[in-house]
Amino acid sequence: MVIDGRDETTRSGGSPPRSPSSASSSPRKTGIRDSPPQPRVAYDDRYLTCFIPAFDPHPDSILKLLARRDVRAATDQLKIMVDSYHDRRSGFEFAVNPAGVKRDYAIYNDSQEDDAWDAVWDVATQVDSLGWTAEFAIPLSQLRYVPRPTNTFGFAVWRDIQRYGERVSWPLYRNSQAGITSNWVS
Repeated sequence: MVIDGRDETTRSGGSPPRSPSSASSSPRKTGIRDSPPQPRVAYDDRYLTCFIPAFDPHPDSILKLLARRDVRAATDQLKIMVDSYHDRRSGFEFAVNPAGVKRDYAIYNDSQEDDAWDAVWDVATQVDSLGWTAEFAIPLSQLRYVPRPTNTFGFAVWRDIQRYGERVSWPLYRNSQAGITSNWVS
C-alpha cells in the first residue's frame, strides 16, 4: 500500500464534488463551505484508509506550518474520528495539517480527550492547485473493537480552515450540543 496523499482518479480535474450532507459548524465566512471535504473510506483485514480532498479557492493561502507531533499549530487541519466500539462514548481522533504534522487522541466519556495516547499510523498530505489532500492509513490493530463477522463504527470528519476560523464537518457538529462521539454517524 502506498500512502502518498494523492488520489489520481478523483483529482484529475473538473469541478469538485458537492455534498449536501456536510455542513459548517461555525459561521459561514467563505465559499469553502460550498466545497466540503469528501472523504473516501475503505478497509481491508489490516487497515482503515481514508482519502480526503480539501478543495480551496485560494490554495496559495494554505499554511504549511511544522510542529511537534500532537501540537496544534495555527494552520488548517483535517481530522477523522472513529468510534470503534460504537458505544457513542469513546473513540479515536486522527488529525493532520497540510505539512503532515500528525495529532491523535483517545476519547472517553463522550468528550474528554487523552492526548497521551499515541497510535502507530500513517498519513501523507499534498498541497496543489485545487487545495490540499490527506490520505490516512490506520492499522485496525490500533482501533479497539470486538472482532465480529460485521462491525459498525461511528465516524466523523472535520476540516478546520484556520485563516477564517471556520470548521466544516460531517455530520454537523454543534458547539452548543453536548458530547462529541454521541453525535457521529454509523
